[in-house]
Amino acid sequence: MSKSPLASKTLWVNGLSLAAAIITVLVDHQLILQYPAVVAGLTMGLSAVNMILRYFTTKPVVEPK
Repeated sequence: MSKSPLASKTLWVNGLSLAAAIITVLVDHQLILQYPAVVAGLTMGLSAVNMILRYFTTKPVVEPK
């Protein structure tokens, strides 16, 4: 049994993370330069969330036909 990409928590977390990163770079890239340790910590945290979500993932994501 598979699920829709819209039902995937992993894809949602990664999509929101990507959107936040793009907005940060486009709007206020100085934030990254001023707080590199915070950015590194957020990156590590997101990696941990992805690992946890992947651990609980049981169904593959399949494109709707």
